[in-house]
Amino acid sequence: MKRRRLTSGRAVLREHPEVRGGGWKALPVPVGLRAAFPACGQVKRFLLNREVSVQIYEVQTDWGVVDHLLVRPHNGLPIRDWYKLQKIKDDVVGADRVAVEVFPRSVDLRDAGVAIYHLWVLPPGFELPFGMHLPGGGMVAS
Repeated sequence: MKRRRLTSGRAVLREHPEVRGGGWKALPVPVGLRAAFPACGQVKRFLLNREVSVQIYEVQTDWGVVDHLLVRPHNGLPIRDWYKLQKIKDDVVGADRVAVEVFPRSVDLRDAGVAIYHLWVLPPGFELPFGMHLPGGGMVAS
């Protein structure tokens, strides 16, 4: 297995049994990342594949515990392919979980100046009261 040096110099790529496919590797949160962004101390998991890294945070809400996926492409370019974000969500937390991407009010916008995507994965079994549902319970097909 290939080893990668990250800021800590000790981070070793390793398989993570919870990750489903996608060539994902789980890493300890790099020391340099924790130093630059103190909130990274709350990261539940740090995953990467050839295209993106994903930081997973747990957030307690009125709906239960929500997984916040912070997705960052390695090349810094925007991901505007819905299917790529859907695959990332499916690979990391499972195809049976519902996630949303939020477009906040302008006053709440936090722009890091780089391509970062925030997916909020709702608790297992949670269903939104809206979506691409057809009468009778089916989903709209593309």
